[in-house]
Amino acid sequence: MGFKSSDFAPRPSRKQIAELGAIRRGERGPVDAGRGEMRFTLPWPPQVNNCYTVARGRKILSTEARAYKVWARCLHVDANPFRGPVELELHFYRPTKQGDVSNRIKVVEDALSGVAFDDDCQVESLIAKRHEASSPELARVEVRVRSYAEGI
Repeated sequence: MGFKSSDFAPRPSRKQIAELGAIRRGERGPVDAGRGEMRFTLPWPPQVNNCYTVARGRKILSTEARAYKVWARCLHVDANPFRGPVELELHFYRPTKQGDVSNRIKVVEDALSGVAFDDDCQVESLIAKRHEASSPELARVEVRVRSYAEGI
């Protein structure tokens, strides 16, 4: 259950983006606890296997992966990215009991680049946990990004 380009046409207004973000997250804007951490809730991501396609002999992002990245940016337009090393904690609430989480980590990292941190090379620590969503419609990824301090 991923997002397709047809899920995102036409481009929503800023007001619609804000309303949609509030509905999806259950809050207004990302939580930024004094620059110590940020919390996001993202829709269920596509698998990494479906994120790339070959066009004219070059590997490019698929329409589904591009739509997911745009979706993440639209939901969190007010975020101020971390500049230094970060710890990334991901809680995957999956829609069904099949499929593994590791195929979706990279997609979420790429979607958060430029939103929560400048580049995914800043991720020094990664924690990923799998949970079952109470219903397929509630499949999501809850994200926590914190400044990384050596020796924690």
